[in-house]
Amino acid sequence: MIFLSAGETIYSPRLYEYVMILSPPGREGIYGTLAAAPLFFVKAIAGTAGGELLGMYCPAVGPRQCQYMWFIIGCMTATTPIGLLGLRRCLYNQAVRERLASKKEEILE
Repeated sequence: MIFLSAGETIYSPRLYEYVMILSPPGREGIYGTLAAAPLFFVKAIAGTAGGELLGMYCPAVGPRQCQYMWFIIGCMTATTPIGLLGLRRCLYNQAVRERLASKKEEILE
């Protein structure tokens, strides 16, 4: 859990920065809301899945296999960084680099 929390601390601000860079001027709020919506909806799914995994692999009574539960959670969590690395060229292309450079120039002025 410490590893996942540390990763979220590093990843989350970068995600919102990326969204703000891509959003057109004056539309940052809408883009920020749309970027946060999947996280909002996924929390219900993650909570339900976590409860089911706990019930299956770490029951109150009976044999426990908690390592399998954490392995499954780790595999689900690993999809994001693997996907970001695999799609890096699509997500961070020349147009995004140019927009980032222009935003940095605006900030520095």
